[in-house]
Amino acid sequence: MAALLSPSSTKSRSPKRDDKVLSGYSKYTYLSFQMMAIIGSGVWLGMKLDEYFQVVFPIFMSILALTSTAYAVYVVIKGLSHQQPPRNT
Repeated sequence: MAALLSPSSTKSRSPKRDDKVLSGYSKYTYLSFQMMAIIGSGVWLGMKLDEYFQVVFPIFMSILALTSTAYAVYVVIKGLSHQQPPRNT
């Protein structure tokens, strides 16, 4: 039991590696919140336009939801393509 708790048996991560992991998480978190904001604003604007023009079928919401989703996917793909390849160090 003592061997399991000893400091020599635990693997210590380097602070540099932890920073890389955290920066990766923050990048993906930023992209996900950006995607939610783009889609949410498109749906909200579509709902407001449908309300303003008093249409029976929510055509503006449908069009803007699809358009904003396509734009959000484009933004995420563009954000991921700027990712640097991992180095073997």
